[in-house]
Amino acid sequence: MENKKSNRATSIRWHKLLGRMLEELLTPLNITVLTDISVMTDPPEADILLIRRDLPKWTYDQLCRLPDGIRDTGANHILVEFKFTESFNRNTLNQALAYDTFFRRSQQSLKEKDIQTFVLCSKTPLKASREEFGYTEIYKSAIYHSTNPMLDRLFLIVINELSDATHNDFVRCFSSRKTKRWHAFKRIIKSGSQRISIAFLYFISGIIKLMSSREKESFIMEQQEITPDVVMEIGKELYEAMLDGLSIDDFMERFSAEEVLSRYKPEAVLSRYKPEERLSGLKPEERLSGLSLKEIEAYLKKMKNQKEN
Repeated sequence: MENKKSNRATSIRWHKLLGRMLEELLTPLNITVLTDISVMTDPPEADILLIRRDLPKWTYDQLCRLPDGIRDTGANHILVEFKFTESFNRNTLNQALAYDTFFRRSQQSLKEKDIQTFVLCSKTPLKASREEFGYTEIYKSAIYHSTNPMLDRLFLIVINELSDATHNDFVRCFSSRKTKRWHAFKRIIKSGSQRISIAFLYFISGIIKLMSSREKESFIMEQQEITPDVVMEIGKELYEAMLDGLSIDDFMERFSAEEVLSRYKPEAVLSRYKPEERLSGLKPEERLSGLSLKEIEAYLKKMKNQKEN
């Protein structure tokens, strides 16, 4: 019988999951996300390519969703070599360098400054491994630049070392450290769909569930390939279960009025407000709508009597 670890290695292509997450997150902000990009006429293929479209600089909304390193570059074509289970080593750098070289050759209309390549590592590289390849110069927290002239086009991003800034949360969900993943995940979930789409929340919930199942040796759907669509379905079930555990007050705090009303009856929502809060902003005729003339007259009579007394 084939062991579970072997199944995991062949069942999950982590860069596709990262790519799908970035696609859900960044496409609404005018950034194209493509996975398995051909960098020449024949293979090899690069894991992820982000293309910034039409805009000379990142917008504020885009910066809110891009991690350190990537958000700091002025390049509009970004290659990402993502390593989730693999270690940082010579082979990793050779692959990334080849992708960078071949892609630049295939895009003759682009200048060198228009393209930037990153090696994104889930596991923290050993200090000795980094130093072996010249990655001793810290460009920014978690972002390393090599002093080796052969590798100076490749920036290294260590997910475990990314700062606690909210714009790093999305990538930090792929951290190899459980505590960092959960911290980022909880902040994303707490923000609700007012910050990101419901589809993204489903997907990131599926990622967290998938990682947890691997740690507990209870691999989800061992005999099925774990595609982005499978992760989306897994996440939808988990996310809906979490929503069922929220109080109506928590739900109203995190979600839009439309989403609240799709889940709760109007009378249940209105019961959370004081009478004056319910009527605030309504015109007189709107306040009286639904009342009969008899009810209005009776109320006016009552108010008159109270004033006279």
